[in-house]
Amino acid sequence: MLFDFDGTLTCRDSLGAFLWNAYPIIPRMWRGIRAIPFWLMYQLGARSADQAKEAIFGIFFAGWEVERFRKYCEAFAHTSIPSMIRTPVYRILQYHRRRGDKVWIVSASPEDYLQPWTHAQGVQLIATPIEKKNGRLTGRFAGPNCRGQEKVRRIRENIDLAAYDEIIAYGDSPDDYPMMKLAHQAYYRPFQRIRSG
Repeated sequence: MLFDFDGTLTCRDSLGAFLWNAYPIIPRMWRGIRAIPFWLMYQLGARSADQAKEAIFGIFFAGWEVERFRKYCEAFAHTSIPSMIRTPVYRILQYHRRRGDKVWIVSASPEDYLQPWTHAQGVQLIATPIEKKNGRLTGRFAGPNCRGQEKVRRIRENIDLAAYDEIIAYGDSPDDYPMMKLAHQAYYRPFQRIRSG
């Protein structure tokens, strides 16, 4: 079972909250102002969504010590993510878990704050890796942003799809379409079936 995270399992974007909650109000606002040009360049087509996302992530986290980042991710996973979870979709995830299905969360969000949550749920994770060097975050991703066709590449890299008689995918945006095409059944925007193979 393949679940997108933001907008599918959650009722709002988790990355925005993750960035915004990392600082007290004054440093937060300063970084928000510095991020505006990158958001505008994305809106104007001067930068891709992936480039803008990485640049904004770097504004907030470049130079953080790995241990500080780990602790913040743990706290965010346990205190903030539960309030974002869309209960009806979470029940679907739990249904699959109860019947013994293997469940993967496939997300463009950073794996560092999703991993504690997915571990607690007993599900697997494929997400965007964060680059770390010499005990600190560089502010860059350690691989491509896990969205669109990159989700498909990462799924094929990590999962033997041929080993499963039934694959079901859940998503909420056009970026999830490539992943959903891998499934025998696909459900879009919690949740109308759009594909049955």
